[in-house]
Amino acid sequence: MSRVLVVGAVAPSGRALALADLVELRLDLGALAHVAAVRAAAASGAAPRFLVTLRSVREGGAFAGSPTDAAARLAAAAEAVDAAWVDAEHDVVTPLRACLGPGRAILASQHGDGPVALPRDGVAAWKVARPVADGPA
Repeated sequence: MSRVLVVGAVAPSGRALALADLVELRLDLGALAHVAAVRAAAASGAAPRFLVTLRSVREGGAFAGSPTDAAARLAAAAEAVDAAWVDAEHDVVTPLRACLGPGRAILASQHGDGPVALPRDGVAAWKVARPVADGPA
């Protein structure tokens, strides 16, 4: 089982980083500001493997731009941090494939309760995240 550490607006602790198999950088939450800290904290161990994500407002994130802009930002961030994986929403996958460098895998993702509509071409893995109710109010 993989342990994924999600990094957003707050830099992770060295202990949390040491437990992670994969570090997800949430670009829409300002995670790129913490890349140097993540690398420094990992200096005593293996270099972290990165997954970059840019979640749209529509799917619960903070990014309000177009799919083409999202693809360009994801590709640039993946190159900058040498990310092995790029998480792309369904409408971002096609423009991302056009600008993503070699050696990077696409994780197509969908969040919410709508019908699943994830592309297959050029995608290495899929993720569907559904809302979870806490039970009766």
